[in-house]
Amino acid sequence: MDGKMQRFIREVNTTSRSCVLWDLEEETDYIIQVQSIGLYGESQASKRVHFRTLKKTDRFPSNSSNQ
Repeated sequence: MDGKMQRFIREVNTTSRSCVLWDLEEETDYIIQVQSIGLYGESQASKRVHFRTLKKTDRFPSNSSNQ
């Protein structure tokens, strides 16, 4: 948010290539990078991904009938 906030997420014994981010502010720009830290050291950080969250009033199209 302000360029100085970091959040570390700890996942153990997972093979998932996805991560859920929670408690994000609406209408806010975020830049994320992912890095693995394990028994044998650290991976290189991923490329940065920039995105902006929607307003609460915005709707995101869904393929699900459960909107």
